[in-house]
Amino acid sequence: MGKLDGKVAVVTGASKGMGRAIAVLFAQEGADVVVVARTLSELETLSRKITGLGRKCLVCQTDITKEDEVVAMGKAVFKKFDRVDILVNAAGAIIGKGAYLHKFPTEDWDGIFNLNIRSMFLCTKLMLKSMLERRTGQIINIASIAGVSRGICRWVPYAASKWAVVGFSKSLDQEVRSKGIKVSLICPGASDTYFRAHSYRRWSIPGKPGNRHLLSAEDVMVRDQRVCGLVLNWSAVEIANLHVDPITMRAKFVVDATGHPAEVAKIIEKKSGIRLKTKSGKLMGEQSMWAEVGEDTIVKNSKEVCPGFYVCGMCANAVFGGPRMGPIFGGMLLSGEKVAKELLGKI
Repeated sequence: MGKLDGKVAVVTGASKGMGRAIAVLFAQEGADVVVVARTLSELETLSRKITGLGRKCLVCQTDITKEDEVVAMGKAVFKKFDRVDILVNAAGAIIGKGAYLHKFPTEDWDGIFNLNIRSMFLCTKLMLKSMLERRTGQIINIASIAGVSRGICRWVPYAASKWAVVGFSKSLDQEVRSKGIKVSLICPGASDTYFRAHSYRRWSIPGKPGNRHLLSAEDVMVRDQRVCGLVLNWSAVEIANLHVDPITMRAKFVVDATGHPAEVAKIIEKKSGIRLKTKSGKLMGEQSMWAEVGEDTIVKNSKEVCPGFYVCGMCANAVFGGPRMGPIFGGMLLSGEKVAKELLGKI
């Protein structure tokens, strides 16, 4: 028995990222799912996955910023199902190049607000009438940490749209709570989605370890000259310029697989005073490209650098002074395998 057996859920932005993950999870929990987005091929792939779980799925290729298309989507939904129990407004995006406000294109501003808040209004308005008639329902709106932060430089349009989502959700909750309808607001930080990956390429923070990988390593834990853990924080916390205490994670072993930057190794060299097992006792630095040699040395260099701390991938050559190896990945795979096997034998 699933938590959502017998329920019907509508998920917008279902072709990618959070929307897709939510649609699959709901199906796994027993719900029939209406998947809504603009990209038909991705929706059809998702539909096959949901029906493969034994649930019904309705594909609605819809531009939810356009009211006539939302109305048509609603007609299709209520033709197939007699009700909607859950609406998830997961559609959203970062549009534009992250310019300062005085340089930001008006059409990009309109695009952000159309997708992040207008579409939410249109879809909620459509589904809410049915929920009010039945005096039951759940509306889940996906905002962002940008909607509750103290401000983010060069993110004015996106942050403003997410503040609008927060205000919309809280006010709607006051309006419909007494009528049996629950409104939930989720404000995620950095998440592994298509749009987030593209935004990080535009707005990464120079010198901030891990900021493209959702987590940032702020420090390492060291006891008796042995690395025994990491101090981590969400990349979104740095981007939003928030003060949030980091998470400390103790570990038997730490592996640096951060590639060319060797981010964790640099922290150890800078702060711990531990001598590394390199010729100089310090991080040697990556040499210029020599694919054949790099492919060979990357495996040899994948090993323990100091007690409790290992390196693999291009990080290994960066630490031990090996050459860059170009677009060849056999050595990369063997590098990770070598370190994994060695640590499995020690844990």
